[in-house]
Amino acid sequence: MISAQPKSTILVACDTRLSAQALSWGLECHLPEVHVISVWSLDELKHRFHMEAPALVLLDEAMAMQAIRILSGFVEVRVRNARLAVLANELTQGQLSYVVHNRVTGLISRNRSLPELARELNLVMTGTPVAADEFAEHVQPGHDGFIEPRYEVAARLTDRQLEVLIRIAEGNSVREVASQLRISHKSVESHKYRGMKTLQIDDRVDLCRWAIREGLIKA
Repeated sequence: MISAQPKSTILVACDTRLSAQALSWGLECHLPEVHVISVWSLDELKHRFHMEAPALVLLDEAMAMQAIRILSGFVEVRVRNARLAVLANELTQGQLSYVVHNRVTGLISRNRSLPELARELNLVMTGTPVAADEFAEHVQPGHDGFIEPRYEVAARLTDRQLEVLIRIAEGNSVREVASQLRISHKSVESHKYRGMKTLQIDDRVDLCRWAIREGLIKA
């Protein structure tokens, strides 16, 4: 007797309970072979990620800004087969750059029907990059199984510069950022200086305004 294969798991993470549950229920109807779990808080998302070892995490825009950096680290170190996808209508250039620098395989439009969304998520779970037409001007499917920025997005800030600037805009000191990223104080200062020069920003106040405007941190 052949035993049934265990179902793959998708974590659906939205910033409200209603959105997370509604999307999960819809996906269950079109992906009966998949176990779908809904979460609506960062703490629960991290807990479920470690408990379930999901094949895919689907995030709305708000949860992506909170969780994508953390999940990217989890995927790189602990659950290498997991895939990340973001469901969005519009993203600022800063948000888009932040998302695609964090190991995202799917960048999917909210305008998709449930059957279309299910088909695209199946592709993402196989490691096939999916980028919605709405974002095609700025991103493209990469050869390594992740969405990658086109030249004009990547040219502004490096991955490390963006990460350093976000952490500083969140209120962290240079010393704290160095400790968090496990790099030298001098390296943080260099990334900060070069990033702010690229953005033509002179001080922390303007940096915070830029990060809020780009949707990278909350006001």
